[in-house]
This record gives sequence, C-alpha cells and structure tokens, in this order.
Amino acid sequence: AYLIPLLINQSGSVVFYMTLGSADISVVGPLSNSFTFVFTAVVGRLLGEPPLHWQGFLGIACVLLGVALIQSG
Repeated sequence: AYLIPLLINQSGSVVFYMTLGSADISVVGPLSNSFTFVFTAVVGRLLGEPPLHWQGFLGIACVLLGVALIQSG
C-alpha cells in the first residue's frame, strides 16, 4: 500500500526535473508546488478519503487561479 503513493510522488519529481530543462524555474517551481496540493486532494478522494468541505474547494480554486495568473504573465 505504501509503494503506489511513493511511485506517484517520484513520478511527479521526474516530471518536475524534466520540465526544468525546457521552462523557466520561476514558472516551474511555483506551478509544481501549487499543484501538489491539488493532486493530493484529488488522489486522496480517489483512495477513499472523505469529501472536501467548501473550504477545500475554495483553496483548490485559489490555487488554480494563481496558476492561471502565473501562466498569463
């Protein structure tokens, strides 16, 4: 049960390092760090965690808005 989350985590790290070669660190760093919270919430729900409260959804919306702002500027 521990191996699957570890592999998912490590694959995220591999993608992060691969994108560093083709993108600016000032964009990749914040994007990868912010999406960590979103992916954790989504995967947790898929694995049987209780549903998020409205505050959780508001937090995810704020993260996605921040990502959109970074990408637009």
